Amino acid sequence: MTAATVATKNVTINGTSYNFAGTAPTSTVSVGIVGSERTVTNVAAGRITASSTDAINGSQLYATNQSITALAAKPVTFAGNTGSVTKKLGETLTVKGGKTTAGTYSDKNLNTVVDTSGNLVVQMADNPVFTSAIIGGTTTLNSSGMTITGGPSVTTTGVNAGSKKVTNVAAGTLSSTSTDGVNGSQLYATNQNVATNTTNINTLKNTPLTFAGNTGTVTKKLGETLTVKGGKTTAGTYSDKNLNTVVDANGNLVVQMAENPVFTSAIIGGTTTLNSSGMTITGGPSVTTTGVNAGSKKVTNVAAGTLSSTSTDGVNGSQLYATNQNVATNTTNINTLKNTPLTFAGNTGTVTKKLGETLTVKGGKTTAGTYSDKNLNTVVDTSGNLVVQMAENPVFTSAIIGGTTTLNSSGLTITGGPSVTTTGVNAGSKKVTNVAAGTLSSTSTDGVNGSQLYATNQNVATNTTNITNLANTPLTFAGNTGSVTKKLGETLTVKGGKTTAGTYSDKNLNTVVDANGNLVVQMAENPVFTSAIIGGTTTLNSSGLTITGGPSVTTTGVNAGSKKVTNVAAGTLSSTSTDGVNGSQLYATNSNINNIYNTGIKYFHANSTGEDSQATGLDSVAIGMGAVAGFDNDIALGAGSVTAETVATKGVTLDGTDYAFAGVTPTSTVSIGSEGAERTLTNVAAGRLSETSTDAVNGSQLHATNTALNTLGDRAVQYDLHEDSSVNYGDITLGGDTYNQYTNEGGTTITNVADGSAPSDAVNFSQLTETNNSIQNLYTSGTKYFHANSTGTDSAAVGADSVAIGMGAVAAHDNSVALGAGSVTSGAVASSGVTLAGTDYVFAGSNPGSTVSVGDTGAERTITHVAAGRLSETSTDAINGSQLYATNSAVNNIFNEIDGLQDDALLWNETLNAYSASHGDTAVNKITRVADGDLNEVSTDAVNGSQLYATNQQVEGNTTSINNLGDTVENIYTTGTKYFHANSTGTDSSALGLDSVAIGMGAIAANKNDVALGAGSVSGVTVGLQGSPWAGPTMRLPGRTRPARSAWGMWAANAP
Repeated sequence: MTAATVATKNVTINGTSYNFAGTAPTSTVSVGIVGSERTVTNVAAGRITASSTDAINGSQLYATNQSITALAAKPVTFAGNTGSVTKKLGETLTVKGGKTTAGTYSDKNLNTVVDTSGNLVVQMADNPVFTSAIIGGTTTLNSSGMTITGGPSVTTTGVNAGSKKVTNVAAGTLSSTSTDGVNGSQLYATNQNVATNTTNINTLKNTPLTFAGNTGTVTKKLGETLTVKGGKTTAGTYSDKNLNTVVDANGNLVVQMAENPVFTSAIIGGTTTLNSSGMTITGGPSVTTTGVNAGSKKVTNVAAGTLSSTSTDGVNGSQLYATNQNVATNTTNINTLKNTPLTFAGNTGTVTKKLGETLTVKGGKTTAGTYSDKNLNTVVDTSGNLVVQMAENPVFTSAIIGGTTTLNSSGLTITGGPSVTTTGVNAGSKKVTNVAAGTLSSTSTDGVNGSQLYATNQNVATNTTNITNLANTPLTFAGNTGSVTKKLGETLTVKGGKTTAGTYSDKNLNTVVDANGNLVVQMAENPVFTSAIIGGTTTLNSSGLTITGGPSVTTTGVNAGSKKVTNVAAGTLSSTSTDGVNGSQLYATNSNINNIYNTGIKYFHANSTGEDSQATGLDSVAIGMGAVAGFDNDIALGAGSVTAETVATKGVTLDGTDYAFAGVTPTSTVSIGSEGAERTLTNVAAGRLSETSTDAVNGSQLHATNTALNTLGDRAVQYDLHEDSSVNYGDITLGGDTYNQYTNEGGTTITNVADGSAPSDAVNFSQLTETNNSIQNLYTSGTKYFHANSTGTDSAAVGADSVAIGMGAVAAHDNSVALGAGSVTSGAVASSGVTLAGTDYVFAGSNPGSTVSVGDTGAERTITHVAAGRLSETSTDAINGSQLYATNSAVNNIFNEIDGLQDDALLWNETLNAYSASHGDTAVNKITRVADGDLNEVSTDAVNGSQLYATNQQVEGNTTSINNLGDTVENIYTTGTKYFHANSTGTDSSALGLDSVAIGMGAIAANKNDVALGAGSVSGVTVGLQGSPWAGPTMRLPGRTRPARSAWGMWAANAP
């Protein structure tokens, strides 16, 4: 679907505007619609110039993308003393340092050497060994293993899943020596087996054994006692299914047993049932066609089952004991490991710590930074110290933690402990703790935890115990006198035949155990049964009598079982009667109804036994068996008549003339039949024939009309007839039988045929000639605005809704378009996006439904005069050469900018061992626009001119102040202070005592608070040069009175 023409005149890339060619398109070519775009394939490479309007193919844009990708991948290189780091455009290079003290370093990871140029080279081990490492702030690696805060741990004590699921666990080996972890599907399979065992056991426990006589049954569960009693009885009809009774010469009833008895079911001891399904012991084991159920009993003497992924063998106690021994050994090893300390050794000295104790590792002060891709960075601070920095995210080929934990590309391995590698998780004979419960299903690969396996083992142990108990629990067979017990597998012999008389129970049977241990069964003369089955179908019990497939008389009522109930007395007929009625009573009622049904109502009769009529429409009438008046006011007359919805017929057109009908708004329908079962309506009076008549017309009226039509005779063109002489309204044959359909000879010419105009009009010869000429012109000279000059193979539009134009063009796929001779379409190929400089770009039209081809492989065509396509995230327009040219020009500019950037970059000077701002022939250059650096004791930032200017100003001010201060001091020294002068070149005065004052050449105030005034004065010694010590009164000073020990050049007096 085409869209409105959109002119695209230019594009701006990196601040530069690029003009396009073909910026005034006059129309649009569309090869699809939104959501069903097509790929244009086999496009020849278009010309790439500023004026090109050629279409660009994928290989050209690919070359541009490759260039852009290479450009984005071309970095700026920053070099250090040794090595370098590269940064791409847009990335940030952070250079940081930090003060640290020199020390003795471990030879486990770092090494320093002085190279031939005198540079200090810091080297890092390819496989560093650390006592401990913290990754990402939460993952700790040390000699104990790996620990993730709030997550799993893999240490020398085992694997702790941290209350998380262990997923994708491969199925562990199941054997007596296996220590593999098992996954959810394995435990699920075990649990399914346990569940099956439990079900079978419960079924066995609650399934009784049924003991059946010739009539009657009794059931007993395992553990219950079945007492079989007999008594004297009379001879009778005997079952041929195992037992026979005879009366011997002494009047004793002898029960005889078949030598090869046949039982449908047998209940032994009241709890063991034997039938076609197998053996079931109530409360004990069962062995049936559904399997073996141990019934919560022990199963002893079990051979060791095969342990494999496909084994269905039971396992015995020794196999489980071996597993438990392994668990006990692991527990001992874990406890021993817990109390064994870890030894941490430095370059000098060692320290040991047990699991649970804390090892403190301290370091010096340093700042974080982004370092080289070899983990370390070196800087020299202002004091000349070499500062070694460690990457926040170091990259190692392999790391050994604590001498036992190895971390490399294969995963994590702890010597003597667990490992987590690409081959799987090996617990290293350690526990995997805190494992979240894994999913239990036939497809689960989750790891399972101890509680899940414990639950399974508990179930297995319970089943094992139940199976063992079941196997060791005997069945007790008790007679009226004596009893005998038999375990499963032993044989109970029940014999019949002559026996001695005894005291018999009145509960039908009596059994005695003879001297040989045989159970003798005797039958009562008047047996009492809880239930009796007679003839295999009639059951008599406390609920009543039930006949399978027949009547039943039970406590819930009488069910005739679809049989007749005969000889029923006439029941009372009243509103409260609950008596059953007999046939004669129902017959009398039916006779009354039949009289109405058979003879009808006066003047209204119907002779039918079918379904009733239905008048479903409002005010409708339906008369007759099955008649249906389905719409309002309809009338259905006669059996099976069905009314249809009213249809108005307003008129008819005959020979071009319209005739209007009367009665064109019918309100309802009268039907005297139904579709396929119409009726003849006879004795209809001749209706009025007029323009307004709505009367029905009869056959004679229509006959008169037909007679009038028949008088047309041969003057009219008539329809052909079928073989049965009925009219064939589909054919008209002109010229009688003279036309030969094979030779096209004969027939009749129809002349004076006007030009046909309507779709169904006949056309004359001139119209057909014109059409033929047009078709010939199409084939030889093409259609207006559409021509092809070729005599080759026709085009082929093979795909659904495809278009193929041009000799030999093939549109082989649905919705595809092949334009031009020899053009062949290919399958649509989706191009979802591209990654440039590490950034993913998603294309619009990334799910093409079909393709447009303008050529074939090796015979591509150039698509010219392509308008500049819209450049946007969602554009699916084709782009022309000028647009790609603009892109390429922008790319070239970027390359030039990068080259200029590298020329102007601050680069490392190997000779100066520093970054140099010199470029070309200029030895000295400014570095401008330097931000204010931090001014503190640890800062290594560069300072700018304004900061140095401020410092210089401060220094200059300080210099002036210092000079002024020096002059002032000099003035004081040489000329004194106002009102305070000394004229001497001798020794300076000395105030030795605390808070003392000494004024005058050589004056000495030696004691606390002393004052020595005058040249040569010494406190406490002299007053003046010639005086003597004064011990006069106190010296008053303003604000207080205090003792005064002074040396004065004159006598002292009390001061006011």
